[in-house]
Amino acid sequence: MTHSSNGETGFYFLKKMYGDLDVLFLTDEYDTVLAYENKGKVDQATDKTDPLMDTLNSMNRVQQVELICEYNDLKTELKDYLKRFADEGTVVKREDIQQFFEEFQSRKRRRVDGMQYYCS
Repeated sequence: MTHSSNGETGFYFLKKMYGDLDVLFLTDEYDTVLAYENKGKVDQATDKTDPLMDTLNSMNRVQQVELICEYNDLKTELKDYLKRFADEGTVVKREDIQQFFEEFQSRKRRRVDGMQYYCS
């Protein structure tokens, strides 16, 4: 057992010394590598619920495919639209984005209105 010059034993001596040196955090059980690893595991477990995946999983296969196709169309069209600004070296304004989405919705409406559904 470790003793200080004034008779204090082990843990109490170290705790006083750490306090004198202003490093008491070294004895904090919530500030250990293990504590942070465990916290990381808990955080990862809660991060696993992805709202997009939850939504996709609640849909039937046809809805899933339609949603993914719409997403891909949006991504491609937006990328092409923004590329024009980049190529010209112009700044994209709020009005440009609003115009893009209005035109996108209009094109989507024309596609949907032109479709015919057959049930057998």
